[in-house]
Amino acid sequence: MNPASMQPLHWAPSTTFALFPESKPRQYNDPIPKPEALMQDIPADTTGPATVDSPEAAVPAAPQEAVIAAAPVPAPRLRRTPNFGDLALLSLLLAGGLLCAIIVILAAVYFHLFGIARLEDTMHSMAYAIGTMIVWYAVAFAPAAAVFPMLWHKSFFAGLQWNPSAPRRLWPWLMATGAACFFLALAARAILHFPEHSPIDGLLSTPQAVWIMFGFAISVAPLCEEIMFRGFLLPALSTSFD
Repeated sequence: MNPASMQPLHWAPSTTFALFPESKPRQYNDPIPKPEALMQDIPADTTGPATVDSPEAAVPAAPQEAVIAAAPVPAPRLRRTPNFGDLALLSLLLAGGLLCAIIVILAAVYFHLFGIARLEDTMHSMAYAIGTMIVWYAVAFAPAAAVFPMLWHKSFFAGLQWNPSAPRRLWPWLMATGAACFFLALAARAILHFPEHSPIDGLLSTPQAVWIMFGFAISVAPLCEEIMFRGFLLPALSTSFD
């Protein structure tokens, strides 16, 4: 290129330039702005990372795993026992036990056990009366004691909320209540008119029969009845309608 042919450059007053495309155009003869002023012309980038002076930088973002772990987890719904399903299962076991007791009675009468050859005579036999109840309760509650702990994942009496310490703590009151009920029954018998002969009189014909009935009536019978009614029936109704 020939230097002689080069034309000198002339700055026109209208010539402008911009340091940044988004900033205000400046004239060539304007004073040079300070760096702080140039930084003010830079548009804020809200999509980029937060600066040191921004509020977002003061609080570090939590990882997604931590946010998920901090979320409240609803408590699992507890299965209250015994419920109507447990009551239905116990009813099936009781029905099976009653069927087995009837079969045992028929077989005993067929073989004339205890000198009984007719079904009518079994109503007056202590052996048949106590034996029937024992077979019934054994067939019903023996499987129940094995099945329900597997369903409840706890022991049988723990599932029934059995509290053995309460009788030991309240035994004076319980003994006094029993004595009061005994005297109340004697008073009722003296005031009210009861039939001279009752169906149970034939079972209590000997002192041995009386003691056997007494022992059964204060041990096995109330225990099984309380398990049926207070242990299963009452909790099933309470947990369904409370």
